Amino acid sequence: MVPADYRRVRPLNHRTDNPADIDSARLDWRDGHPLSSVFGDVYYSRDDGLAEACHVFLDGNRLATRWRALDRDTFTIVETGFGTGLNFFAAARLWLDTAKPGQQLHYVSVEKYPLSRSDLLRAHQAWPELDFLSRQLVDAYPPLVPGFHRRWLFDDRICLTLIFADAIEGLADLCTSDNPAFLHHRNPRADAWFLDGFAPAKNPELWTPELFNTMARLSDTSTTLATFTVARTVRDGLAGAGFTVSKAPGFGRKRDMLVGSFTNPAVSPPGHARLTRGYEIPWHLPPEPASEKRAVIIGAGIAGCSTAAALHRRGWRVTLVDRHATVAGEASGNPQGILYPRLSTQDLALSVFGRQALCHALGVYPDLWRHEGAGAPCGVLVLPENDRDLAQFSEIAERYRAAPELVRAIDGNSLADTCGIALKHTRGLFFPNLGWVSPAVICARLATGIEYRQVNVADIEYDQKTRIWSLIDPEGEPIAEAPTVVLAMGHGTGALAQTSHLPLRRIRGQITAIGATEASCGLRTVICGAGYLAPATGGFHTLGATYDINDDDESVRTSDHQRNLDTLADTDPALPALFGSHSEPDGRTAFRCTTPDYLPVAGPAPDAEAFDDLYGELRQNARTNVARPGPTLPGLWVNCGHGSRGLTYAPLASELIAGQMNGEPCPLPLGLIRALHPARFLLRDLKRNRR
Repeated sequence: MVPADYRRVRPLNHRTDNPADIDSARLDWRDGHPLSSVFGDVYYSRDDGLAEACHVFLDGNRLATRWRALDRDTFTIVETGFGTGLNFFAAARLWLDTAKPGQQLHYVSVEKYPLSRSDLLRAHQAWPELDFLSRQLVDAYPPLVPGFHRRWLFDDRICLTLIFADAIEGLADLCTSDNPAFLHHRNPRADAWFLDGFAPAKNPELWTPELFNTMARLSDTSTTLATFTVARTVRDGLAGAGFTVSKAPGFGRKRDMLVGSFTNPAVSPPGHARLTRGYEIPWHLPPEPASEKRAVIIGAGIAGCSTAAALHRRGWRVTLVDRHATVAGEASGNPQGILYPRLSTQDLALSVFGRQALCHALGVYPDLWRHEGAGAPCGVLVLPENDRDLAQFSEIAERYRAAPELVRAIDGNSLADTCGIALKHTRGLFFPNLGWVSPAVICARLATGIEYRQVNVADIEYDQKTRIWSLIDPEGEPIAEAPTVVLAMGHGTGALAQTSHLPLRRIRGQITAIGATEASCGLRTVICGAGYLAPATGGFHTLGATYDINDDDESVRTSDHQRNLDTLADTDPALPALFGSHSEPDGRTAFRCTTPDYLPVAGPAPDAEAFDDLYGELRQNARTNVARPGPTLPGLWVNCGHGSRGLTYAPLASELIAGQMNGEPCPLPLGLIRALHPARFLLRDLKRNRR
């Protein structure tokens, strides 16, 4: 379950990294209405919670008027306390009725004590008029796992980002830097704040100066706020952070509420002096949002197609180019691909990103699986590779006990009942909502409506005057141009001069396709362990795959088919018997792109030469703090290095890149954005004096 080189990946050290620490809401129910048994407080007015949400938060922020006059593509609401989702429903209903075509609402909500899916359903029964909204939310509701969870809803008109974390911690992770000289620099901006959560007298840990100051970092002079409470600590705290607040008529029996706006930005320009130790230098800051929504994406595998879809969803004009006639011509061209889970008992960057990507995938693939030939959400059963894995399975199941829809342990006869065949193993981890996909079908669906061109890109060039990138063919002729280019070429990304500094590795992998038998057709789930075996499709099972370093052989080798069959026996000794004296297997060879720390590369491409010059002092003192943003190549982005988990990693990495290009709230916390950033290798090498 854990790669041998895992020690290279740094921990994130967040208080809520451990899934076992998440606290789902504990409720008492009175006349069909939920009450928090922890805080002894109601989630909404018992008189009319929906009317209260509309009065306090929609009217308090003047949203109907502002949305009718909105002349931008997006509007962002940030909320403290998602609760039952009632405020979200009120805002979503108004947005869907008011916003112009093409406009998108970003709704970001932080919740420390999220409700379970069943409790959400029970709470929503009080408002049958919201059934359409409720069904979409509940169907897309993420597992109760700490961190960021993004869901696109209502035909991509609303983007919901749920952050299961302490409010202050979660909001701070929306900011681009924790460096004191850059506290306000290029942060996403809230257009309106919904300050909900339990009353200050019940939940004083929420309503603190730290919260209000973090709100200020995410606000500008057009930002408004509304809240049900008029407590003195709240009024004074907001005023101290730069908000002007006033009382307004409250809802129902509550006389007053608060409304306000951000009127004192106090934005400090980026500093130039060295800072004291203890702060991360701002090497990872994103560039300014793109001024023109036009991009060329090089590479039409799962990374390129996912990026194209993420930008197309946001109204970009995208051209997807590849040297093959159709999408998924390289590593994404296998007949079956697995949404492969890798969970850990440690909260390191790789394991935290992996679980966030799995949770994100649960919101992406259900719609794609509805298309013919796209695959099946049949579940994935993971078997232990050794005694160490077996010992960890119980701990993993306990860590994720609040998220049985993501993973749960199964034992004994339950294994056969689940996967449909008898196994020698007696314990496994089951991921009920994962499965297998046809990468080519998935890529084609993601690329629907996007211009596709078959070209061979040998180089890219940037014109400083026009601010345009040109793609150059092997004969030196320009073949495409755009102000924004995304490199999603796998290991080919490292062949370009601009990104040759990336330590990308080319790993050969051969899969085996073997004919189905009467016995093997009983397999209902994907089985993973030392290798993997997918249920039959089109009369064949896919199994594999080899992992060959320093091997450039593109041919399909009989010896590697035997290796895959031997690995199948290592996965579970009962599996080879399913196929008996099988016919000659078929197969395919492709090349994965990996990185030394096993994390993908996703973000703006650094200007390596300028980066070395700016941060050169790190060679002598790795703790030097240079208060200057890391230089990037204008309009150039990278999405590669997904290894054998591209189907799981690429959708979230693509969402991150698209969000940064548009200046939106990101779908990942700051620590993971740094962990995936293309400049991380330059920084590490400078600190080790290797550049």
